[in-house]
Amino acid sequence: MRRALLALLLFVLPLTGTAGEVKPLFASDEPLQVTIEAPLRGLARDTDPAPEYRPAKFSFVDAAGVQQSFDIGIRPRGKNRRKKEVCDHPPLRLNFRGGQVKDTLFDNQDKLKLVVRCRRGASFEQYVLQEYLVYRLYNLLTEHSFRVRLLDVTFIESGGKGKPRTSPAFIIEDRRHMAKRGGYKYRTPESIQRFELDESSSTLLGVFQYFIGNTDWSMLSGPDDHCCHNSVLIAEKNKEPYIPVPYDFDYSGIIDTPYAVPAKSAKVKTVRQRAYRGFCKPQPVLDKALDRFREQKQAIYDLYNNQPGLSSGTLKKTIRYLDEFYATIDEPKKLEKYIVGRCR
Repeated sequence: MRRALLALLLFVLPLTGTAGEVKPLFASDEPLQVTIEAPLRGLARDTDPAPEYRPAKFSFVDAAGVQQSFDIGIRPRGKNRRKKEVCDHPPLRLNFRGGQVKDTLFDNQDKLKLVVRCRRGASFEQYVLQEYLVYRLYNLLTEHSFRVRLLDVTFIESGGKGKPRTSPAFIIEDRRHMAKRGGYKYRTPESIQRFELDESSSTLLGVFQYFIGNTDWSMLSGPDDHCCHNSVLIAEKNKEPYIPVPYDFDYSGIIDTPYAVPAKSAKVKTVRQRAYRGFCKPQPVLDKALDRFREQKQAIYDLYNNQPGLSSGTLKKTIRYLDEFYATIDEPKKLEKYIVGRCR
């Protein structure tokens, strides 16, 4: 009887709204069918560094097959992918209205990042799927990671101009929701020292960035000398250490977008060349991080092998890249040369 009661409690607790809960929107891996009607051309031309939200319509088909529609705000976001020479279609931010989304799948969602294809074409749709999968890779390694939800989005130009176009996209969990899931708070210190970072989490992040071939990140500094670059910090209220959580992976070698270049400080020629930029830590700390990758190896390969829409060419290229990583960490000489000996 006692065991049965304990099992019941373990089943019920995640649904109570306490730490550990995944919002329903991000609790499924099934693609969500979405339609967005917005001033798409205006969004693409908007170069304002602080763009205003524009009115748009957002519709999706819920689990019962019923179409739900909301009035939302929409604006471009990001930096590099807003440059015309890089992308035709900028990443977007969606602003939902609480009163309209109440008691729907988007209940309690406010502002969400939307990642869309950079340009038209099959290869750019593959890049969207690949970046989505990188987020899910980190989900396999730690709960301190952003959840994502894949979408099949039909974009319609406001006023009925042009033809509707459908492509994969994905939304990213709100940073405060992500922090609360682990019982933490989203923190925004102006500066941070490496000793203030959680040792295990920062080491895992460093190995992960090497794993995916990404050098476009920092746990300590960012634009305008503020912390951080392509990562956020979470921690217990008014306490250290900080746990870094990464995002934005389009510059990683595992994806290999045509516009991606490695950081100059990495001293590699292409993003396909890995460069370890993690901090030097005691060997047991590094071993613990590496063991996490070994433990999740099969799940990582399964993630790619079972992803609908991923082309055979993309899959083969990715599997080779994963193989190279595991060959490195399982060969002592390579591990010493490329990771242990390259820490900062």
